[in-house]
Amino acid sequence: MTTRRIARMLAAAAAVASLATGGLLAGAGPAAAASVHRLDTGIVDDYDGGCRIRTTVTYYPGSDTAQMTTTITSPYLFAACRANATLSVHTSNNVYQSAVQYAMACGVWDTTCASTRTWTNTYYNATPGLRAAYPDPTAREEAVRSVSVSFMKA
Repeated sequence: MTTRRIARMLAAAAAVASLATGGLLAGAGPAAAASVHRLDTGIVDDYDGGCRIRTTVTYYPGSDTAQMTTTITSPYLFAACRANATLSVHTSNNVYQSAVQYAMACGVWDTTCASTRTWTNTYYNATPGLRAAYPDPTAREEAVRSVSVSFMKA
């Protein structure tokens, strides 16, 4: 046997032993799955009379950090579309208002900016009410059930 083949056999044996003891699965399970909440609103075609808007969110309850990306499109020749995308964090007994992301797109013939624009922000300490109710990061991870986004005229 060559040295390379022996090394591969030892690596495979180590991987099997690690799986048998749970080494490769450390951190997997319900607690790890609940530590991140993702949401994609999909495209909303009829916002504010014809504007198109879509927001994606990744929320980390333990650190109370939200990453939001909002894309907005104005179909109008001269009018802009403006919106606030508001993140809400849901626990089993309350809904906490979180980050608010402003987004704006200019009219199609407006030369000062594009008619489709994407805004990306990271919000730290995004949900003060949740942090007050659940100061411990692990407790926040366990308490948060879901997130939602609503759009309001800006």
